[in-house]
Amino acid sequence: LVLPQRHKQMILSVIEAQAAYGGLYKDIIEGRGQGLVMLLEGPPGIGKTLTAEAVADRLRRPLYAISPLELGMEAYGLERGLKTIFERATNANAIILLDECEIYLER
Repeated sequence: LVLPQRHKQMILSVIEAQAAYGGLYKDIIEGRGQGLVMLLEGPPGIGKTLTAEAVADRLRRPLYAISPLELGMEAYGLERGLKTIFERATNANAIILLDECEIYLER
């Protein structure tokens, strides 16, 4: 993955801090607040998916890539699907990539 050095260093700093200290933050709800969310935006072909793949590779964790086709568009199915995905990813210690998720924001 070729990125400007500043962008690459920022991404590496965030994921390495999460890997080292992510479990130290305690939310008032047990088991919450220990994840990391990164929103990558931009036109097709700039490396958003490749960045997620590189992060998973760097952390030596599996990448669980999901698309809107797998989740559906209705609220109940989407909620149920996301719950299942998060449970599976937690069990596998995986990184989740919600690819092409802007479709939900456009509705």
